[in-house]
Amino acid sequence: MNRVIYFLLFFVFAACNPSKKSTEPDLASRLSVAEQKWQDAKIKNYSFTYDTGGFVSPVHYILTVKDGAVADAKSTDHGITQAADTANKPTVESLFAEVQKAVSYQATSNVTATFGDSRGFPTKLIIAGGETIEWTVTNFVVN
Repeated sequence: MNRVIYFLLFFVFAACNPSKKSTEPDLASRLSVAEQKWQDAKIKNYSFTYDTGGFVSPVHYILTVKDGAVADAKSTDHGITQAADTANKPTVESLFAEVQKAVSYQATSNVTATFGDSRGFPTKLIIAGGETIEWTVTNFVVN
């Protein structure tokens, strides 16, 4: 009987284990502030470097966005820069959507996100659960 009680207590405490929760409990509020900064900046033309990592194959792109849509993409994999398809490449708006989606993962994964200077654009997202997913935005320039 004692073993059953210990077994049940183990699962109760394991379910409440804060180490499974995000290290950023205020992520939703920081995201909201960052999105507002981005909207207030009214930037529609910009470029940035986008890198992914984690369990997926890493990709490296230099992306140019005009009027809110990806207009040019260059792959910089293996030190070689070449033209890339613009379809399904991220914009700041789609990166905000990814961070928003990641907020819902906070109960089961460690989610870390950072945002840029006074304009608020996302600069990094890391979701560390069963596998780690991450992306980074660098070299952000308003065109």
